[in-house]
Amino acid sequence: MASNNHPLMIIEIVAIVFDHLQYIDETSSLFACAQVNRLWAEEAIRLIWSQGNCWGHEVKYLLKVPNYRRQSYANHMRSIDDLWFKDLKYYHSVLLAPLKFPRLRSASFLIPYHRDEKFRVQYLVPSLRKLEIYEHGWDHEYGFGDYANFDYVSDDFFLQIEKRCPNLEEFEIERPQNNSQAESILRVLRNTPSIQRLSITSNRHCSHCDLKDGPAKDAYMYLFALLAKHATLRELKWRMLMFRALVEEVTKTTTRPFCQLRNLDCHATNTAMVSLLPHLPDLKILRLDIDLPRSRYGIDLSILPSIAHCTNLRALKLSISSACNEVRIPLQEVLDFTSACNQLEQLEISTGLSYLIEIPGFTDSHFEVLVSQLPNLRKLELRLGLKELISTQSLLSLGAHCPCLEKLDLGGVFDLSLLGITDRVLFPNLRETILRKVESSSGSSADTCATMMYYHAPKSYLGVMHSDEFGTAVEKAHRSLCEKPHVFLLNQALKNLGKLKDCIEQSLPV
Repeated sequence: MASNNHPLMIIEIVAIVFDHLQYIDETSSLFACAQVNRLWAEEAIRLIWSQGNCWGHEVKYLLKVPNYRRQSYANHMRSIDDLWFKDLKYYHSVLLAPLKFPRLRSASFLIPYHRDEKFRVQYLVPSLRKLEIYEHGWDHEYGFGDYANFDYVSDDFFLQIEKRCPNLEEFEIERPQNNSQAESILRVLRNTPSIQRLSITSNRHCSHCDLKDGPAKDAYMYLFALLAKHATLRELKWRMLMFRALVEEVTKTTTRPFCQLRNLDCHATNTAMVSLLPHLPDLKILRLDIDLPRSRYGIDLSILPSIAHCTNLRALKLSISSACNEVRIPLQEVLDFTSACNQLEQLEISTGLSYLIEIPGFTDSHFEVLVSQLPNLRKLELRLGLKELISTQSLLSLGAHCPCLEKLDLGGVFDLSLLGITDRVLFPNLRETILRKVESSSGSSADTCATMMYYHAPKSYLGVMHSDEFGTAVEKAHRSLCEKPHVFLLNQALKNLGKLKDCIEQSLPV
């Protein structure tokens, strides 16, 4: 090839070029570059494996490498995902078995795909930080379904995790099938103190709401009771349905359930969380999917008073699953909650469908009280319906009290032209803005509304959910301003010159 003085033989230049290539077509271009020479191969391999940007195709790319260079590539791998790779037994036993993965930090795989766990043991290395294990929903020998009577992860494999992964930080596994598996999961937690986050998910082919009586349900309840007594668990992701009877049983038998828990991500009924949350005063992050019953008349949700017990809360993401027309949250409960949890940096309340949350009597003055209690707010999502009297005044209050805001998704009707030109930009850090509806009550044009929004949030994208003609025009005009900011600056300069001319003319004697 070219001499060492050629620009494409200088590692700094090659790194810049390859850094752009990785965003064009995943890793195909980088893989081709790795076949050119040693210099290119070193930089391409670093990008292919170090950031884990193979999107689940690590095994496929590794098998394309010639046999004599495969270990060199494996030395650089940081993640591996063989969830959907076919003929895995052959490739593991013949081509991948001799390889070592000394820098592997994340591994995801299926058990059982071929029920020979030794093919996965080679991924259990001391450098591993994240491990995800799933059961497969289809097998040629056992067919499709829930393996209620089959240990899809053996006790020996759990022992291998304890022995080989002393630095494991995140462990995700599908729900246990029996009490023995539940005890094995807890033993891994006890013997691997570095684990801070545990995720228990449901079978991908079975509804987590449809947990029938039997060994699987007993194991599910047994594991929850064991985890409640675990003293070092700080993050828990529980994607099985958490119901009231289960929580009440645990709170009766355990003095301080989940005493060290700081991060909870769960799917639960309303009554279950009302029973559990008062026992978690130190919780900092709560991601909660609430299941509500079907109702044609709407449902009154009273969960915020229970969440208010978590006074150290920094982030709340409340997603409401309901088949009813609307979900109503009492106004006073909302204000009391923000007063108790005034350290919130993220507040999200939404439903599976768009803008079906109602807070009866909620107005701009109440909104100002709400945001004045949350000065550290960075992300706000309140998908309110059109019944709430939220208008441009709420945006002015939000800009005055929450200068750190980075993302906004707010229901209401807004006339952006009323924001006006002021000495201070309202949202200097805002990156994304989604508003329910934009209109012009003062008769201003779409360009004027877009200009006002661009002035007060120069770094933000603007989206309008109610896609009428005016809202679409405002969104389009704002996009044009973001793409050509010099046009905005020129227009502002011309307007200022016009104002200066008027002042001069008014000051001259008649």
